[in-house]
This record gives sequence, structure tokens and C-alpha cells, in this order.
Amino acid sequence: MQSSRGTPRRIPRATAIPVAFALAATSFLATAGPAAAVTTTQTSATVLTGSSSLGSITVSDTADFIVATATASSDVSWTQPALLGVTYDPAKIRQGARPDPSVSYDRPLPGTLSVSWSISAAIGFELEGVSFTLNPSATVTASGPCDLRSGVATVCHLSSAAMRVIGSGDEGYAIGPPLSPIVDLSVVSDVTISADAIASLREASSAGVALGSSPLELAESDITDPLAVPCSAGVGNDLDYSLGDLSVLKGLDIATSLSWELGTWIPSVIPPFVPVFLDPFLQPLGAQSGSIAMDGAGAAFNLGAILANNVAPTLTTPTAYAGAVEGTAVAFTASATGPCAAGSTYVWSFSDGAHAYGASPQKAFSDSGPYDGNVTVTDSTGLTDAADFSVDVANLDPIVQVL
Repeated sequence: MQSSRGTPRRIPRATAIPVAFALAATSFLATAGPAAAVTTTQTSATVLTGSSSLGSITVSDTADFIVATATASSDVSWTQPALLGVTYDPAKIRQGARPDPSVSYDRPLPGTLSVSWSISAAIGFELEGVSFTLNPSATVTASGPCDLRSGVATVCHLSSAAMRVIGSGDEGYAIGPPLSPIVDLSVVSDVTISADAIASLREASSAGVALGSSPLELAESDITDPLAVPCSAGVGNDLDYSLGDLSVLKGLDIATSLSWELGTWIPSVIPPFVPVFLDPFLQPLGAQSGSIAMDGAGAAFNLGAILANNVAPTLTTPTAYAGAVEGTAVAFTASATGPCAAGSTYVWSFSDGAHAYGASPQKAFSDSGPYDGNVTVTDSTGLTDAADFSVDVANLDPIVQVL
């Protein structure tokens, strides 16, 4: 018996390949889960700055024929450009919903940390019976890139260019007096910074009505802000979201070394003239500890208009007190769940034409028999749910009086 399906039609390979891809795409779309939420990100630029004085330190060191005593006081300054961001699902800017936005702290550019040293020194020399003392003084600034990280410890390396603190002239065609002393000074500092987190206060409001606040600690990765939109928030009003001023107190441990380069000009009649230097004399200043308060402006964002609640309350099955008897009050109970179910109203309608109100009303029936009814719950945003119920009321036994 010949099959009714007939002979299958073959299609060219060139046509088969795109057809196969189309079938695969159709299969993927049919089996793929629900689309991921579409989120919106807003950002705002800010700058955190701070300064601090760490006091002074005095050290003395000896190397070969050099004795150096230095007193140094330090001032610290720090600047960090930053970018604050908030990411949220606009569909959750809704009565009774929890947007729980993500808050980010990013650094579009490196921070700059500087330590300025005011240095006064006495450098004594004694060589082959000849001794003399130089008294250089200068303000030298060691600086370098240093990121203000939130909740993470950091070590930053700072350095200064060499500064001529005694003598004049440069290599080349400018020359100081022959055999006159030259002292160049440079500074290197390694700064260890504590792991304290940047703090801010989040506030939310709508139409001038505060919707709550929450203290936040920013981090190197996004944090989740527990934000709920009240059911009482007005539909269509904008949800204003702000991050208050940023602040953090960072602990500092600074290890610094001075590099003294000592030299002189050698007489010459033909330029270029080159000064002669001894090997650098390194003088550790030791460690200093302190702190620096960093502050910056926060940011304000508009998360858009508040949407109406779209999740109706769910009414539990109403219950009635078992053993109901005619003429005696019967207790009824119902409850509802949902984002705006708190404060819901309940209306009970009975088959005998009576009504009752509230989540747990009482009603007496004048006669025995089966009764039914309906209870409707309305949440604070006007959405409703309803359920039917029934109750059997027993006959009250007669009371016999003997006369």
C-alpha cells in the first residue's frame, strides 16, 4: 500500500542552512525563560578632597664624614574625582514595590595624594681636619597617583623631583661660583592607608513627602540599597532619590626618606659646566601616623514617576466558628496578603441580606439552616479580591418550663 505522505521534497544545501538556523532560533525563543528586567543607570560626578597636618619629626644620622640633623613637618592633601551611580528597574518604581537600587562608587580618574615637607637641616662635614656646616631649608612636596578606595586598604608611593636647596646654576652653560657648595634634596614617601568605607545617607521623597532614609557604606563593588515605595505614595508623582554628602576618615602611616645630594662646581673655562656630586646621602625620617578626613558632595537623582500598584490582594479562605447555633453570634475570620494588603477593608455579604465589616466580624442568625455569602477585600490602593463562604447554623434546643 502506497503511503499517503508522498515523496519528500529535497531542498538545496544552500537553502537548508538558513532554514536550520531559523528553526533553531524558533526553538530557542519557545524554550527561553522570561526576559530579564530592563534597568536604568544614572550617574553624577563629584570630587572628594581632604587635608591634614601630621606634626614634625627630628632625626640625626651619620655616614662617613657627614653628620646630618633634619627637622621636618608634614602636610597632607588628597583629591579624588569620583562617579556616583544608581541602577534600578523603572517597572519597580511602583506603589508597594521594592526597587532596591544598586549604588556604585567609581573613580574615572586616579586620585592624587601629596605630602609637603617643610625641612630645616644642619649638614656637617669633617674631612682631613677641615669642618664646616651647611644649613639648608626648603619645602618639598612628594606626590603621586593614589586612589581613594572604599573599604579597602591601600599603599601609595610618592616622590618628589630633586630641588636645589643650596647653591645656584644648572648643568650646561649656567654655573655657580667655583668650588661653591651645592645641595639637592628629594623626598620619597610610602603611605599606607586604612580600609575605612565612605559613608553617605540615602534619602527618598515624593511630592515633598519623605519616604525614608538609610545610612549607606559605599564599596568597591555595587551595594544594594533596601528601598521600598510606600503604598500611600501618589501615583504619577516623581520619586526623588538622593545620596548625602560623602565622608570618610582614613588612617595614614607614612614612611619617608630624604635624599641629600652634595656637590660643588669644578672650575672650567669651556662649557658645558658639570657639577660634581658625592653619592646620595639617604636619611630616613621614620614613620608618622595620623589621619585625613575626606569629604565630597553627594548626588540627587530622579527615578521617574511612581506607577500604580498592579498586584491585587489575595484573600485567604474565610472561616466561620464551628458549631454555630441560631440566635448566637458567629465569629467569621478572613485575611489577605499582598504588597498593599496592610490596612485593607473587608465587606461581608450574607444570603439573608445582612452585611458585616472588618476582618473578624460577628453575626447572629435568627433561624437555623445553611447560609452562604461573599467577602470582598479592598487594599489601600483600591485593588480587590473576593471569596465565597458557607455556614451551617444549628437549631437551638427549646427550653421547657414546668409550671
